[in-house]
Amino acid sequence: MTDRIVAVVDPSGAERTIASAAEFARPGTEVIALALVEYEYLGYRGGFVPLADPDEAAAAARRAVAALERRGIRSRAAVRPVSRVGPAREVAAVASELDAAAIVADRQTFIVGGSRRAERGIRSLIRHAPCPVALTGDRTRYADRARRSPGEVCAA
Repeated sequence: MTDRIVAVVDPSGAERTIASAAEFARPGTEVIALALVEYEYLGYRGGFVPLADPDEAAAAARRAVAALERRGIRSRAAVRPVSRVGPAREVAAVASELDAAAIVADRQTFIVGGSRRAERGIRSLIRHAPCPVALTGDRTRYADRARRSPGEVCAA
């Protein structure tokens, strides 16, 4: 079985995430560069409206793949639509689908509605993750919360 790491990339924190994923990767590990496109539902007449440019998210994932492949790490890009309130659950679902060995994400990814909402997003990711979680970027209250089971957190 090949180990897989899900690296959540966005334009604001992709470099730290890529560096951490590359550090964690062992020979034979595949890194999935996951870009999230947040959508908001405006009712049945308004439908779903993207809050960010889907092409920009796909480009961030492709740049991450290129950076990882330059380091000799096998990788591929994935782009997923998410609701404004559910990015953490979508990341956990992707990790579960791919039977990932770890998730690497930048804390900046979860800062949409301020630091309090970011902490809730990080807590949700930790709670729902089927594997250990490595968080990069500025520390928050949940950065050093260690769990030795799925959802384990380590500051990268």
